[in-house]
Amino acid sequence: MRILLVEPCPPRPHVFSRIRLPRLGPVLLATILRDRGHETRVVVEEVRPLRDEDLEWADVVGVSSLTTTAARAYHWADRARSLGRFVFMGGPHPTFLPDEALDHADVVVRGEGDLTVPELLAALEEGRGFEGVAGVSFRSDGVTVHTSDRPLIEDLDRLPTPDFSLVENWSGRRVTPVSTSRGCPFRCRFCSVIPMFGARYRFQSARRVLRDLEAYSRTTDHVFFCDDNFAANRRRTREICEGILERELPLEWSAQVRVDLARDRDLVRLMAQAGCWCVFVGLESVNPRTLEAYDKRQTVDDIRKAVATFREAGIWVHGMFVLGADTDDRDTVRQTVRFAREAGIETVQFLALTPTPGTGLYDDMIAQERILTQRWDLYDGHHVVFEPAQFTAPELQREITRATVRFYSLRRVTRAALRARWLEATVALHAWHHARQFRRRERPFARDLRLHLVHHRAGLREILGSRRVRRLALPTLGVPPEQLRLLRRIAEGLRLQIVEVAESPEALVRRLATPPAPADVVVVPARPGLLPPGNRAGGLWTTRIGCVPVLGFPSDPAAFRRACRNLALGLARNARRGIRAYRRAVAPPRPARHSDV
Repeated sequence: MRILLVEPCPPRPHVFSRIRLPRLGPVLLATILRDRGHETRVVVEEVRPLRDEDLEWADVVGVSSLTTTAARAYHWADRARSLGRFVFMGGPHPTFLPDEALDHADVVVRGEGDLTVPELLAALEEGRGFEGVAGVSFRSDGVTVHTSDRPLIEDLDRLPTPDFSLVENWSGRRVTPVSTSRGCPFRCRFCSVIPMFGARYRFQSARRVLRDLEAYSRTTDHVFFCDDNFAANRRRTREICEGILERELPLEWSAQVRVDLARDRDLVRLMAQAGCWCVFVGLESVNPRTLEAYDKRQTVDDIRKAVATFREAGIWVHGMFVLGADTDDRDTVRQTVRFAREAGIETVQFLALTPTPGTGLYDDMIAQERILTQRWDLYDGHHVVFEPAQFTAPELQREITRATVRFYSLRRVTRAALRARWLEATVALHAWHHARQFRRRERPFARDLRLHLVHHRAGLREILGSRRVRRLALPTLGVPPEQLRLLRRIAEGLRLQIVEVAESPEALVRRLATPPAPADVVVVPARPGLLPPGNRAGGLWTTRIGCVPVLGFPSDPAAFRRACRNLALGLARNARRGIRAYRRAVAPPRPARHSDV
């Protein structure tokens, strides 16, 4: 059969748009199918536009999709089906949301497709059903069928070397991607690697990797090891580096690694000698509480020492930070920029925490009703798509964009140019320009985030009514002291009179049924069975008992803070004043000056 594999392009330009790298999944799959006698082609849209004649050429069309490229992938899948082609979809997004993808494809291939797709196409050729093919989802007579998961491939050496000549218009001269392992035992809440590739590392042997590198050294200037952690097996990494030196391969290369690699200084120096030019390091945060929440198993001191070790070895450091955790605030973002500058990191990415389908973070956000949109093209790490705990969404979006502009300042560009560090100056200028373009281009998105806040405020104002709130009642029994303290500070910041009732929340709610009301608004914990039916607005349970608006707040610390922020928005005369009162309430107390003592 003639098989076309498609990798859709991202919805908008990004920092790495100038380096057009194909993802390895479609290329490897095309190589496997070619070796089984099929005629295969790969179109990577960032390399060459996909055209209708490509779809008309094929008997079968396979579309690979990340979450951020899902909308584009669905467009081409629908187009191929309209031309009568059999369409299957694979990649992380269809794997985790197969029912959604089946609205656009005949079959979804879940997880690793190296063995699944050949079996699927054999069943298609023979006219058999797909029930016997492990790892696929399809619809039969209107019923969705999910076959059993396929076991992960243990021996990666048995997979062929991806043949990049199958990619239309691909030269590969500048950078060639290479994958030598799969899986990861580290359980970062925002990462989908484990659900996709398992919680255990699986490696190609050093001998197999070196064989591929010998071939690539004749066709490319630079190899990028796209493993999630290239140095996970230190012994194998050492063998690869020693093999590169023994064979005198003229290779410059880069790799993704973890901070803990820097503890082995000898290996870092060996990597530099073997041609390692840059390491992409998941630094994630300089907030210790955030690192703990991400389950990164590293400290800020580990990060600082790792950056110093890589730079001493002459290896360029690209630091990747993820901002917007429930433990982050505006100071965290600004401290991150300062840290990156002071540590001497050459290039950085400041990305918004993104709850992509398949991650524990996504499941948590769905359960907490914090997802702002399911426009998948916005799930690229550059857009805030959830409700943060200590920011408003517009604030987090603005702070991340500002962080990039601050780091890649024109002063940095000038300083690098004056020191004749031309590559650093060029990269910094490109990133500065990209950040400013992004800020201009995404003004409609920023406006939508502000409108979402207005929607929260409107939902609360609807239950509060048109009267101005002057008195706020709080029960003092059975409510944690830290929650009472924050509610008091918000009320004080809005200049509301606080009526503290020395009763339990249950007793206070019962007393509201008979006048007089203790205050204009009553705030209580939203415990099961405590409040009558109502609605949710801004993370708060809203209802009325008699003529008194009652707001119930959640017990989870992050959800409670988010609810308090929205409470301040609803009680204030305008949104700006509400945000200011909330910020002052959550700010740590300033240390006393000598004149205050």
